[in-house]
Amino acid sequence: MIRVNRMEVTRKDFEQLLFKVGQQQVMKDVTGKILALCISDPAHLLACIQYLRSQRGSILLLHGETPQQRAIQLAQQAGCHGLLWGSYDTYIPVDPSAAMQEDAFLYQYSSGTTGDAKLIKRKWTHIETEIAAYNQALGGSAEEVPIVLVPMSHSYGLICGVLASLARGATPIMITNRNPKLTWSIIRENPKHIVYGIPSLYHVLLGFSSETTRMDRVMSSGAPMLDSLLSQLQVRANDVMQQYGCSEIGCISLSQQVSSSSDIGTPLRHLQVHTGDSADNPSEIEIVVGNWTHGTKDIGFWSYDGQLQVVGRMDDVINVSGLKVFPQEVETIIGMLPEVNEVVVYRGIHPIIGECVQAQVVLEAPLEVKAIRDWCIQQLPPYKVPAEIEIVTEIRKMPSGKISRRLLEKGGS
Repeated sequence: MIRVNRMEVTRKDFEQLLFKVGQQQVMKDVTGKILALCISDPAHLLACIQYLRSQRGSILLLHGETPQQRAIQLAQQAGCHGLLWGSYDTYIPVDPSAAMQEDAFLYQYSSGTTGDAKLIKRKWTHIETEIAAYNQALGGSAEEVPIVLVPMSHSYGLICGVLASLARGATPIMITNRNPKLTWSIIRENPKHIVYGIPSLYHVLLGFSSETTRMDRVMSSGAPMLDSLLSQLQVRANDVMQQYGCSEIGCISLSQQVSSSSDIGTPLRHLQVHTGDSADNPSEIEIVVGNWTHGTKDIGFWSYDGQLQVVGRMDDVINVSGLKVFPQEVETIIGMLPEVNEVVVYRGIHPIIGECVQAQVVLEAPLEVKAIRDWCIQQLPPYKVPAEIEIVTEIRKMPSGKISRRLLEKGGS
């Protein structure tokens, strides 16, 4: 049914695990209640999720490595009745008198890349609609092996990587061991596969330079790819795909053959998407679901061939003396340099001119800051050239693997 690294969990094994979950005292009456799940073991976490769904209980999904006291705080803030911490059999009461839910929901905190994390809730029935539309757009089969590099505490890993795979009849392999050698060996052993990852994980995987194995299909999400990373993946994989989504909606669109880092493809069948009509006229990407319209705060446009493109976050736009700079555009230019492995561009504050462009760059070969700046001067108008470029060994990331420009603006590195 599933695999965790090299450990196989058969359907019989999983049914036995489900039975053990159901035997826990807290699970005897969970309909309408919210339980927080802070569990690292993918099999235990999936069993708890599936059992609670079957009993119309609601779930707050927390990163499995969250410290216990912090997990309790987050559960309290979300109005949870209790917390399963570390395992299905370790229950911590949080608020037994918490409000009962009229429906079954999946609760998650947003990644908080542009501010404080928000509590998001989605009906499981809406997630089921998303899964059906996602599988129709993806076109996968039961024979294709999903290799999931992202944790199940991330909705991309849980919904697209695991639940959608199970709905296709596939057997997902969840990688929790971060040794690239193990990941490559599993890829090699399963030639017909789809890898679910995020850009930072693909950087690590491709950095394992002794590996020459070719990948079949790779999916990226969670953050925009640099064009340099996209080029590397296109050399190493048969199909490079990219999907786009948000916490409130789930997966919004999917590109089967990515043409550029901004290409996020075609919306799923159950959604309507409104945005700018050309690259010269970008605007906020808005999603219509039934009678509800959700503004994503992402800026995008439709390409000439009808593909959705995303160019950045409204919150990330840098106002340089009244002129707008989209960080992703500058990142793309810097990322063209072969010596550059990773780059992030963000808002800085100059004591005289106000907002300015700053960049952090991770190199894979020696390169001077002056060479990077000279390249930017050749490729960009002056107001888009970074006022400050810092060479770093690593760009700080959040537990989800995403980069928070807001933290970098505050001085985090």
